[in-house]
Amino acid sequence: MLIARYLSRGRTILVLALVLSAPTVAASPATAVRPVLVKGGFAPDPERSAERARPGDLAAAGRSVFFTAWDAEHGRELWFSDGRPGDARLVADIYPGVSSGAPACLRAVRSAVYFNAADPDHGRELWQSDGTALGTRLVNQFGAGPASVSRDPCVVGNLGRTLLVKTTYPRSGALWASDGSPEDTELLLSGDVQSLVTTGSRALALVHEGIGVTKLWTTDGTPEGTVPVLTLANPVTGGSALNLTAAGERIYLEVSDAAHGAELWTTDGTASGTRLVSDLRPGPAGSEPDRLTPAGARLYFTADDGVRGRELWVTDGTAEGTRRVADLRPGPASSEPRPLGVDASGTLYFTADDGVRGRELWRTDGSTRGTRLVGDLRRGAEGSDPSGFASLAGRVYFTADDGRRGRELWVVDRPRGGARLVADLVPGPRSSDPTSLTVAGRRLFFVAADAAGTFGLWRIRHPRWW
Repeated sequence: MLIARYLSRGRTILVLALVLSAPTVAASPATAVRPVLVKGGFAPDPERSAERARPGDLAAAGRSVFFTAWDAEHGRELWFSDGRPGDARLVADIYPGVSSGAPACLRAVRSAVYFNAADPDHGRELWQSDGTALGTRLVNQFGAGPASVSRDPCVVGNLGRTLLVKTTYPRSGALWASDGSPEDTELLLSGDVQSLVTTGSRALALVHEGIGVTKLWTTDGTPEGTVPVLTLANPVTGGSALNLTAAGERIYLEVSDAAHGAELWTTDGTASGTRLVSDLRPGPAGSEPDRLTPAGARLYFTADDGVRGRELWVTDGTAEGTRRVADLRPGPASSEPRPLGVDASGTLYFTADDGVRGRELWRTDGSTRGTRLVGDLRRGAEGSDPSGFASLAGRVYFTADDGRRGRELWVVDRPRGGARLVADLVPGPRSSDPTSLTVAGRRLFFVAADAAGTFGLWRIRHPRWW
């Protein structure tokens, strides 16, 4: 408000003038949170697919990330970044020259990362790195020489400081225990480890042992403490067992047998404690549970009961506590839910096609009433096809294509709010196509392309965190 004094014909006139300033637009969380380029310029090899230059395999170690990237001088090797702009560096040229060490199966344990990579002397073996060239070393050689069969060693879990390493050698595969040194690496069992989960001081593993044989094993990380629990499939009775998944204190798996078909089972690591959760589709057809996703003590999964198509279900491990969350596409047709992830509050975010809006983002608290569409980002039946997931500081990040700006990064910034575009990194209908959304400490890293088609490592910079 301004007060002005005017002189008119000998009189003093006070004029009160209300000045309306242009409204200040408070930055929404989506506009206040801006992506920052950490390292760009990962250009495609002109003789190969552009996608081969895309950095990937991000693994968080504290506030930093390890990743793999390709350049013309070194091929695809291991890189490291602490998130500061311009600070992303090649860790080591494991296979010197333009040939690639091609690191894969990155897994961070405390401040180090374990991965397999190839070099001229050893073939593809297990390596460890602390992010420096001096701190990058071979952990163990599981086979003999560079021409030996590929072992593809992969750290699949750890019991304290003991690493559990899966290999494809000898024969059909094996599980090993290692403290990170060749001197203390022991064979635990032989067989193809299909899946493994750790629970307290023990681990459970599903192991394929020859044609048609699948057994459940338990281990404490020592050879003497590694024993079979029971046989879940064999050539006589048939069947299969897949996808061990921990949710709270329960372990779940998908088991198929002649009586029930493929259904959801639970186990406590003993033969007597391994049982069917619920026969959702009675008879040999089975409901074929899939996409097992833990949320605290509950487990979400998709299943087809033969009546309402494939929809989202939730269980607490009991038959009474197993129920359909919602029939998003009523009738026998399926909405084909695809769980993306769970936020800090326990809310599940998933995509589904309700037959009207195409595949869009939904969320649920496990109840029918608490299952809601987050947003119809692309009007019509095509849908925005959300993918990727990261939960950070009360926000949920994902990628989507709204049909106008290509595939970009989006955010849900309020527990019951809708989705907002974070940034159109490649303006217009072309996509920056963000991938590898990875939370490290209190920052989100991801990979995206620029308008020239080169790739970069980006991070989200929150106002109160650098």
